[in-house]
Amino acid sequence: MTDREAVFLEKLARTGLWQLPGLLQALPDETARLARLCYAASPAGDWLDTPPEVFFSCAAHARYLRENASWTRALPEPLFLAYVLHPRVNNEALCDCRPVFYAALAERLRGLPEEAAILEINRWCAEHVAYQPTDERTRSALAVLRAGFGRCGEESMFAVNVLRACGFAARQVYVPRWAHCDDNHAWVEVWCGGAWHFLGACEPEAVLDRGWFNSAAGRAVLVHSRCFGEPEPDAEVIGREGDVVYCNETARYADVRRLTVRVTDENGMSAAGADVDFCILNNCEWYPAATVQTDASGMAALTCGLGSLRLLARRDGLCCEAFVSPEETGPVVLTLGKRAPAPDRWEPIELTAPRGGAVRGAVPTEAQRDLQERWLRQAHEAWTQRREARLDE
Repeated sequence: MTDREAVFLEKLARTGLWQLPGLLQALPDETARLARLCYAASPAGDWLDTPPEVFFSCAAHARYLRENASWTRALPEPLFLAYVLHPRVNNEALCDCRPVFYAALAERLRGLPEEAAILEINRWCAEHVAYQPTDERTRSALAVLRAGFGRCGEESMFAVNVLRACGFAARQVYVPRWAHCDDNHAWVEVWCGGAWHFLGACEPEAVLDRGWFNSAAGRAVLVHSRCFGEPEPDAEVIGREGDVVYCNETARYADVRRLTVRVTDENGMSAAGADVDFCILNNCEWYPAATVQTDASGMAALTCGLGSLRLLARRDGLCCEAFVSPEETGPVVLTLGKRAPAPDRWEPIELTAPRGGAVRGAVPTEAQRDLQERWLRQAHEAWTQRREARLDE
């Protein structure tokens, strides 16, 4: 029995959806296999909240793409399973959106090479969805399409779904918090030409690896992606939370260091299994951008940008904190020995945001800049026409 089959059976027992194996048996063999893999990589809540037809449709559509789209056929199996097949991007409501998006774009993409098709997909996204702040809930991809707007997390979730619907391996990437200003940001990475490239969701450019956030990303302390299932073998895994795997993408965008931490108990013995929070100051709070658990020797490490961090180690109700400058790489030693940080003690600290290095990404030519400006105007005109049509309904 494979690990994924064991996970499928464990979740089947936990959810009690005993009718599911019978429904899977009625599907074509390859569609059933892909559907089982979808279920195995999905949170139990999705089993209970999402109609089986959504998983079956996702599996059937992914199978069609694997058989008929050249760029999908060329994908390594781990990328196909995690970033084309799987219906979930982040915490959005799931819906049967992939066939809808593919039907809207199939003719528009016909005959285009891989990179041109990706850029054309993002143009289509910009024609249908524009940026507008919303609340913390993430609507489904079809709900965002119907509304015609969304915050960056919704725009990027929407664009990832559209890219996956057309057979491209795509994922949402996040700066959980900036270090040089408040707030955060999300965008999209897509697999093209054997490597990951980035783009701003619903923000068309004439080249990949180009967005308004290029310079800002170069000052990030942490950029991560989420994967449901297993990421590619060379991914740098930060940690796992239920069925979510967090992968570190920071080195693609910013100058980085490998910061190591050693956690000990009061007797100087290695503290295995302690949680170490790597915290960024943002919006007047210390935000735990990443939590890494110590190994048997009490060590934890994170690849991160060159900014100040607060480290907080926790185990069995005891904790220890330390502030780390941009130059430090460690090992920083944290000794567990008190119950919690004193809430009524004020201490001056000096923090430094990453200064940013050479901006990573493409530098467009003058002709490409002109093309991008034209695409933006056309996308805005198309979006405005759709909005006015909806208001007239």
